[in-house]
Amino acid sequence: MLTPRQEATCRAVDMSPGGLSLETAVQVRPGERIVAYIDEIGRIEGLVARTTRTGFAMTINATGRKRDKLAAILTFQANREDLDIADIASGGKECP
Repeated sequence: MLTPRQEATCRAVDMSPGGLSLETAVQVRPGERIVAYIDEIGRIEGLVARTTRTGFAMTINATGRKRDKLAAILTFQANREDLDIADIASGGKECP
């Protein structure tokens, strides 16, 4: 969601607890306030840091506690396949 409450479709390309890179066809300006709703992550607020050829990068405005929670979620998502853990939303895997 952009500053004037305009919604746009985007795709998260890269993410850390401090920043996020999104692909989108929408034009934004550095400094513009963004609210992104990301599947399996939730609501992320921040400011456009820079534009790219395919979208933009943004900083994430969050408390230390929210950044820690975000780091845990990202770590889980990154390691889910290696740990053979099913998606929580699908009810998980059946135990033997």
